[in-house]
Amino acid sequence: VFGSNFGHTVTQNLPVLVNQQLAASNLFSSASDNIVPVFTLGCPPATGACVPYAGATSVLTTPTPYQFPTVFTNGELPLEGPANNVSPKVRPTKQVLPTLDAWNVTVQRQVTNSLSLEVAYIGNKGTHVFAGDSPSYNANPPSVVGYAQGVPQAQRRPLYNKFATPCADVTCVAPVVLCCSSDIGNYLGNDANSIYNALQIKAEKRFSHGLQFLSHYTFSHANKYDSNYYAISHAIAYGPDDQSRNHVWVNNIVYDLPFGRGKSYAGNSGRVADTLIGGWEISDTMNWSSGLPWTPSTNECSAEQDVGICRPSRGTGTFHVGAGHFDPINHDVPFFTPLTSLSGPFTDPGKGNLGNIGVFSFRGPRSFADDASVSKNFTLTERVRMQFRADFFNLFNHPVLGFNSNQSGSGQCIDCSGAGKITGIEADASPGSTTGMRQIEFALKLVF
Repeated sequence: VFGSNFGHTVTQNLPVLVNQQLAASNLFSSASDNIVPVFTLGCPPATGACVPYAGATSVLTTPTPYQFPTVFTNGELPLEGPANNVSPKVRPTKQVLPTLDAWNVTVQRQVTNSLSLEVAYIGNKGTHVFAGDSPSYNANPPSVVGYAQGVPQAQRRPLYNKFATPCADVTCVAPVVLCCSSDIGNYLGNDANSIYNALQIKAEKRFSHGLQFLSHYTFSHANKYDSNYYAISHAIAYGPDDQSRNHVWVNNIVYDLPFGRGKSYAGNSGRVADTLIGGWEISDTMNWSSGLPWTPSTNECSAEQDVGICRPSRGTGTFHVGAGHFDPINHDVPFFTPLTSLSGPFTDPGKGNLGNIGVFSFRGPRSFADDASVSKNFTLTERVRMQFRADFFNLFNHPVLGFNSNQSGSGQCIDCSGAGKITGIEADASPGSTTGMRQIEFALKLVF
């Protein structure tokens, strides 16, 4: 290694001599690669002492030449390949880009010099957007029509044997390949719509006399199409957005406490008193929201349909839902009491029928979170200041119960024994997460 006063470094890696040897292994003629070691590199080549390995008995064979597939004269291939085992990505003949139309109207009133009130209506409509949460959906799902009569599932698909492609390649399953008797889950349709309408009320006080706050309430409805069964019936797939809460109330406050030198109270305090009571600031952000949507299912589904739509029909009466008290033995929170049978508020739609309860038509547990901060500012010199702060995430340690996100299948079954239990909280991305449990952070900052 060579160096200089200017910080340059030159490194040279010298070669390392190693005795390299390829030794005969214990492979036999039945080795998977059909090749047996026959010599080593460790013997001196000049002596001619290297001899073939006695165990070499196999002979390399000429591989079979690759047979190229038949070129189709019209350039048309079967939709799912010659063997009907390909999942192609399919798009419409005419591809249309998604669009979003948005509109709003706002009325604002200045109440005082620093306080204003605002009421707004906001709406938007998405056109040619995703069905569900991803760009693709299943374009060939089975229909429930014919299930009760015993019609095979493949024959209840909208594209069953709709495509007949002549196929002369050796890989073709038949001279004429028929398609399609299974899912086509990569259809990039961009043919769904979404709608959002909201009433927003906002009260805002701009910073004055050490106080600033914002209170914001939103009442909204957001609807979209789910991807499941969308290709068969748009009406069955239409319902609330499963990530949207209808009611959201957010409050934020920042208050520079009016104590200490130059403030409203104890404004002429000395250095010691000002160090104790001056420079304090508190802030708080509170979020209260209604629950996320979920879809009820029934215990009778597996015997009454095979299309993945498992919903009851509406009956008479009410079905109570709501988070109860934590069970310290089973470590869960009851959200609803399962029915002993489909009666009262729900009825059984029967074999070969889909229930009329809409997708995502029920609401999960409400959400509440409160984050707070307390800080103390110190003036050390004219140019140097120091701040100590404590941040409290989820100040009241209130769990954001995750019924809709952590429950699936029988967890949302209204007549399954043991269902309706909340077993966890919403996904936690702490620190700073509104869904995590309480965390406290301390920080010290020096400004100069």
